[in-house]
Amino acid sequence: MIKKKIFCFFSILLMNGLFVFSQTIIKDIYEFPIKPNTKEWWQFETVEKRVEALQIPDEVLVKISTESLLETCLEYPFLLSILHGDNCQHGFEGLMKQFNGFRELFIRDNLVNTLLEKHSRLGVEVSDIRMKKSVDQCRTFPMVPTFCTFTMV
Repeated sequence: MIKKKIFCFFSILLMNGLFVFSQTIIKDIYEFPIKPNTKEWWQFETVEKRVEALQIPDEVLVKISTESLLETCLEYPFLLSILHGDNCQHGFEGLMKQFNGFRELFIRDNLVNTLLEKHSRLGVEVSDIRMKKSVDQCRTFPMVPTFCTFTMV
């Protein structure tokens, strides 16, 4: 079951990056206190201090809906650190250790349904996408993740 959740999550992650224009706005998404390339961001001297500042407070984690938590995780500034591991599995494990939002997301009972709902709202056919020049340019983008089998540790 957990492998299905992880596969669904990464499918949504990939589609979310490709189909940003299809997203719906969710009202109670957590707003990170610091944003990349802002004055506040650069006040933190190390990546570790930035990661610490980006943790979602426990009182928010217990109240936030799964849909809002998913959107928050997709907006996590260090999301692409998943690509920094030796392989997809190591990158995923590092991200789970790094951000409490992902740890909470993957213990939610309704994550699979939330991912499927998110996928159905994208509503964009691949044939429609191929007409866009920006997508044609993305085909040569070397960092598009491949699907891997993930396991929880």
